Amino acid sequence: MFNRKIVFSGGMCNYVGAEGSLARNPRRDELNNQLRAKGHEVFDPQIDESTHGRPYNYDIDGPAEQNARAKAHVLIYQVGSETMAGVTLLEVENDVKSGRKVILWLSGEIDSKGRPLFKPLGLNPESITDSATKAHVLQMLKQGNSMRANLLDFTKEATNLRVVATEGGVIGALKEFGIRI
Repeated sequence: MFNRKIVFSGGMCNYVGAEGSLARNPRRDELNNQLRAKGHEVFDPQIDESTHGRPYNYDIDGPAEQNARAKAHVLIYQVGSETMAGVTLLEVENDVKSGRKVILWLSGEIDSKGRPLFKPLGLNPESITDSATKAHVLQMLKQGNSMRANLLDFTKEATNLRVVATEGGVIGALKEFGIRI
């Protein structure tokens, strides 16, 4: 008999595109649709005007997101180069430390040491002429990259975490954690 599972599909939600407008992340939609087609329940906090008729509202969506995370058999967190991912990285650390089954999907650029890079679309510090603004942007980029490197150092011994870089890697990790797809 088929064993339906609850999957939390979080992380990189709506991000700022190169032109400066909010963009929906379609890669998670594709994965979520595959999971639903196999009968799994998927909670995705990627709420925006195009899909829900309203933006994310913490008072409404926050409790539902926390409840879904608590009930999930597996938690997927996508971290792409496009977003800072500060809260997501804290959620990953917390869930790994709590013994939850976590898949960290690094979907963006990777540096020569295999660490994910924070490189927001359309942001070129070299084109910034104001020195204070440029210093702030460079510091933000440094901190975004430092958070990613620290997370990987923190979690490298975790047996309940799979770090993957492709959709195929996510599917393989799901199978390892007992999710048929």
